[in-house]
Order: sequence, then C-alpha cells, then structure tokens
Amino acid sequence: PDAAYAAIRQTRAAFELSWILNRIVWIPYVTAYDWLRVHEEILKGKLHYGRTIGIVSWLMGKPKLNLERIVYEYQFGSSPYGVGGANTIFFVDAKLAFGWAGVVLYCVVFGLCAAVIYSSQNLVVKVASITSIFTASVSSLTATLLSGGLVFYVVLALLLRDRTDAPKRLDTRQ
Repeated sequence: PDAAYAAIRQTRAAFELSWILNRIVWIPYVTAYDWLRVHEEILKGKLHYGRTIGIVSWLMGKPKLNLERIVYEYQFGSSPYGVGGANTIFFVDAKLAFGWAGVVLYCVVFGLCAAVIYSSQNLVVKVASITSIFTASVSSLTATLLSGGLVFYVVLALLLRDRTDAPKRLDTRQ
C-alpha cells in the first residue's frame, strides 16, 4: 500500500507541475496570439489608442473598449453570465493600442520601472515587488502600473534607502 500511495503522490505532483507550466507558459502565448487575431479579424487592424483604459476612453469621449472580454468571447464564445476575460502580455496590449511605437514605449517604461526597483538598495522593496513585476510582464502594463502596485514600488524604491548607517539594535537603556 505504501508504494501505491507514493506513486499516487508522484503522479499528482507531476500533474500539478504540468498544470502550472501550462498556465505560465502556454496559456499566455495562445492568448497573445488570439489578441493579435482579434486585432486583425474583428478590429480590422485599427489601433484603439488606449481605449481599454477607462480614463483614456473618457477623455476621448468614446466608450471603454473591453478587449479582454472580446478576446475571451472570441476564444470560448459568450458566457451565460457575462463574465470572463483574457489577459495578454503587456507588449501585445501596447501593439494593439499604439502600434510598434507603443511596444517600444511600453518596453522602455517596464524596463525603467524594473531598473529603479532592482537597483534600489532596499531588499524589502525588491522582494515585495516580485509579484507586481511578474504581473506586469504577463498582463496590461497600464493596469499594473496604476492598480497592480508597480508605481507604488517604484516610488518606494526611490524614497526608501537601505540604512546601513542605522544601528542594528535599538537600545533604550543608554
């Protein structure tokens, strides 16, 4: 019986690892490809100039373009409850919004944010920002900058320095 349980645990671990790799590697690739297909087939190759961002669409006087929903429905059909969304990698979002110039700009902004954070001497900021950096790399950069915390970590990296000159222990008996 112990060998059977060990085999079941090993099979389950292999399944979980393949599921994680599928979600991290394959699904973002396929979804990015579908975003590009939606851009060509449904949007007829027209740039949307940031209309997926609520404030930008409001400033343009046009309704918000919910591309995540459109791509989801393109992939799976309409949802009976009207839920579902398909995120994409930040540079595909940039390509659909602003063309190749947007891709270059988004890559520069993402690189600068990462450089500011990881050149900081504050280890806490570096470690705490890992999830935000990862999220920015596999989703819309503007959403991650504004509501995913990336700007917050950039500001923290700029404001908080590692205080190596500070005492290691606070002694109040002196």
